[in-house]
Amino acid sequence: PCTLLSVVMMAAAELLVVVCALIGLCAADGVKDDLAALCDIKNYNAPQSWAKVEHSPCEGNWSSTCQYALPGVQCEDGFATHLILANESMTGIFPESLSNMAHMKYVNFYNNQLKGTIPESLGNLNNLYWLDFAYNQLFGTIPASFEQLAPEYVHLQGNYLSGPFDMLLTRNLYDLNLEANSFNGTLSASKISGMTNAEKINLGFNEITGEIPDTFVKCTMLYELKLHSNKLTGTIPTFPKYEVRILDLSNNHLSGTIPSQLSYLTMLEQLQLANNKLTGTIPEALGTAHVLFLNVSGNALTGRIPVALFNIKTTRPLTYDFSHNQLTGEIPSEIRDPLYVDTLKVEDNQLTGTLPEQLAWLEMTHFTCNDNHLTGTIPLDFVNDKYMQWIDVSNNELTGTIPEGWKKTLKKAQKCDFSNNCFDDPEPMCNSNFTRTDNRCPSL
Repeated sequence: PCTLLSVVMMAAAELLVVVCALIGLCAADGVKDDLAALCDIKNYNAPQSWAKVEHSPCEGNWSSTCQYALPGVQCEDGFATHLILANESMTGIFPESLSNMAHMKYVNFYNNQLKGTIPESLGNLNNLYWLDFAYNQLFGTIPASFEQLAPEYVHLQGNYLSGPFDMLLTRNLYDLNLEANSFNGTLSASKISGMTNAEKINLGFNEITGEIPDTFVKCTMLYELKLHSNKLTGTIPTFPKYEVRILDLSNNHLSGTIPSQLSYLTMLEQLQLANNKLTGTIPEALGTAHVLFLNVSGNALTGRIPVALFNIKTTRPLTYDFSHNQLTGEIPSEIRDPLYVDTLKVEDNQLTGTLPEQLAWLEMTHFTCNDNHLTGTIPLDFVNDKYMQWIDVSNNELTGTIPEGWKKTLKKAQKCDFSNNCFDDPEPMCNSNFTRTDNRCPSL
């Protein structure tokens, strides 16, 4: 028994030596792969911060990837895990040897001039959770291997990428930005329903078609969703009630009405629905959502401007754009004081009535009400000369004289236009660089 035990112990010891040797070889190979990839990046992509490093990764005699400091390279246990080379003026073809850096977790090539396609082999980096190749000159499609990668953070905006993108809609994802590419296809309802960790999704300025799935309601962590400037159709679906702060669906082909359920988004601060095919009225209930930036311009909306929007309790500046619709009624005069509306655009509607004196409380910098049917005179205190930069009241039926106190304001404004009204003043009041009053009355 003692002899047998001795033999077993000797065999175990020999096996341990072999295993340790293999681990050492693998570690050495790992370092060698790291250094070869970094050498390729230095030679072919030329990060500007590496131009004057004392020790080059191409020397090949380093015992660990971080034996000598390289700007933007971070290591764990001797292997490169983080590669942060944003704004480095890198050029050339995307470095395919990056796929051999088996321990890589975090890659940031933001804002360089890298060209070529994203390598299929990059999907083999099982530890990679952060990927930022935004604002380069990459083209082609997303590798299918990225579906097994399942990263948490993907920023590819500002490239020339195309094709499908659904392989990126994974359960682990919390921040996805594909804006300003040429991605196409539809939004997968089943995949979106599984994105329970998603916080920010930006797919704007692409060529995505189909409807917006109602499964977004299952993305309970979502606080920013931008699907603007695509070719989406259908109606506006239901979204998670509590977290959404920014919702941008503008510049699509959406139809139907604005759901009153959007008022349930109690954290909503920015709602952009401009340039769709929306009809019906603007829900009065939106005033309870405390939306700070609301843009519904360029639709076929009817009815009145909701009074509740001018009674929001906030000290933050508001921006409202109701322009280019078919709204009727008057500009609301029931305005909470104090209220700071930085921008109010109501041009190209069918509004009637007068300009409310209460608008003077808003401390506006931009106000446009041109191309309506407004009548009456301009209130003396309507414009605060401390703030107004842009004003257009042209193409209405306003009468009387332009208040004397406006002269100073209008001369400082970046743009003012009072043309095509019924004013008595023959004297132009606007900055000479912009459209002058011409004392014409279209109703005569």
